[in-house]
Amino acid sequence: MADIVTVTQKPVRHSIAEKQNLRLAVDVSAYDELDLLLTVYESSGGGSITVKIITGMQIESDIGWIDVASFAATAANAANKQNFKNFLRYIRYELITGSTTTTFLVNGVGRKWA
Repeated sequence: MADIVTVTQKPVRHSIAEKQNLRLAVDVSAYDELDLLLTVYESSGGGSITVKIITGMQIESDIGWIDVASFAATAANAANKQNFKNFLRYIRYELITGSTTTTFLVNGVGRKWA
């Protein structure tokens, strides 16, 4: 079984390193494996973009969230796919490095191996 997983509901734009708000974390407890795609639409100022997927068991605080995967793109109009397992109940993104302004989307497929 496979379902669409949207980490960002629409392209998001950031000018600084930032984590996705806890209230927007995605519950992925129904899946055993995720295939996520980072699509970069804008990257002004040059340089590469690094987006991490972090996972945690609760959405009340930033305590206990750990890294699961890391995406890198070198320019606008780029995409990078990652497959990963061994995540906890929730996932969200963390923009680590970026140019002056970065616009990106993270979405993909969640799979349950029955």
